[in-house]
Amino acid sequence: MKNPQKLALITGAGRGIGKAIAKTLATDGFHVVLLSRTETELKQVCSEIEAQGGRASYQVFDLLQKANYPNLLEKIRQQTGTPDVLVHNAAPSHRPVKLTRMSQEEWENTLMVDLEAYALLAKALLEPMIESGWGRLIAIGSVSGVVGAGSYPAYCAAKAGLDGLTKNLAIDYSRYGITVNLISPGFIETERFQKAAPAELLEKFRQATASKRLGKPEDIAHAVSFLASDKASYITGTNLMVCGGLNLGNLW
Repeated sequence: MKNPQKLALITGAGRGIGKAIAKTLATDGFHVVLLSRTETELKQVCSEIEAQGGRASYQVFDLLQKANYPNLLEKIRQQTGTPDVLVHNAAPSHRPVKLTRMSQEEWENTLMVDLEAYALLAKALLEPMIESGWGRLIAIGSVSGVVGAGSYPAYCAAKAGLDGLTKNLAIDYSRYGITVNLISPGFIETERFQKAAPAELLEKFRQATASKRLGKPEDIAHAVSFLASDKASYITGTNLMVCGGLNLGNLW
């Protein structure tokens, strides 16, 4: 799947799932623009992509800074062009806390990064996509946005919101050659996830899936690769569950 001249913008691209997505899309031929708050991580990912013959650039950006979005997008346009593909993968760190004990700041920050940031970026990119007659909007959600999870109210609300927004945008914009899809991962073995969960909990997570294994970042990246390609041109408004069958059981 080679995509000469096409540009993909990936949020949360410095590590984990976002890094795997960036490297996979670069292999597919996209020029990838990586977005994250941590420059050292972005530089490392760009170096790895370029060492494999891919094209990559980056922008250091905090998705909580709503007023700075226009400047970010203008800088990307001037330096690399207008993105043809948006992959919204960024998500803040989450801690288990019930709604009655969650601060307003934590609630707002979670919805801003997980949901509103995607809406703002998509809004800015839709007009150019309409003009070109081609575009891909892909958000990374979660099984928790479908089946729920205790003690993560803002996270579940934001990920469920991505599902609704995906359907809305697909109805409104697919007629212009733009596909809009959501990918909902289950438990993915990122470095951050492994550090946060003790071994016995990881085993519980494995047993909760139909496939009896945890996912890898590349499992999500391959799904993104497909949805970003012309092979998926008739797929829009979907929520692709990449979770090893986690959605089929009852973890909690």
